[in-house]
Formats: sequence, C-alpha cells, structure tokens
Amino acid sequence: WSDRNDWNDGEIDMPEGDRDGTIHGYNHCVGNPRSNCMVANSNAAWTAWHTATVEWKPGSVTFFLDGKSLGTSTNSPTAAMHMVLQTCTTGTKPAATTAGHVQIDWVTIDTYAP
Repeated sequence: WSDRNDWNDGEIDMPEGDRDGTIHGYNHCVGNPRSNCMVANSNAAWTAWHTATVEWKPGSVTFFLDGKSLGTSTNSPTAAMHMVLQTCTTGTKPAATTAGHVQIDWVTIDTYAP
C-alpha cells in the first residue's frame, strides 16, 4: 500500500481471494487503480500451505506461488509502498457466528539491488 495512502500510486495484492475459492494476485494500475493491470489466478486452493512471492522492481511486478510464475505486469508502482497483512470482507458483514483463522508462518522483505 502507498506510504502516502494514495490509491492512485497503485496497489499490489498477493495472495488474495475468497477463502472458498482460489488464490489470486492483483496489480491495480498506477493512476487508474479501479482497473487491474494484471489478474493472476493460481488455481490453487487456500486449504494447503503455500509460498506466495511478489517480485516488485522498477518496470515490473511478478507474482509467484510455490515458485511458479503466475504472470508479470509492466505497470509497476514507483511510489514508496509498505506491506499490509490483512483479512477483510467484500463489504458484507459476516454472521456473528462466523469464525476462522489465517495462519502465516513467516514474512520477509528484501531490498531490490540490481
């Protein structure tokens, strides 16, 4: 997410998707974030452990799941950004009896060094 909290700076979402569906990656277009410059469907369910990777570098964003490239977009954010780990809904509040867990084993961020 943009350090300036400006959606027009772009947004990179990986992994994302309905928990009863498959894992996707989304690269919202810089300057037009309501449009996706890339949507990548892994066809992998959320029911197993996976390694999700985003390779963000000047000029490209590439999504990987379990070491397999899901696609590359050349619409790459240039503004400073930070990682956000979140769960959310599509705007409809779940029933009060709804429960669940998102388990994360580890997270790392590496600096781009060409």
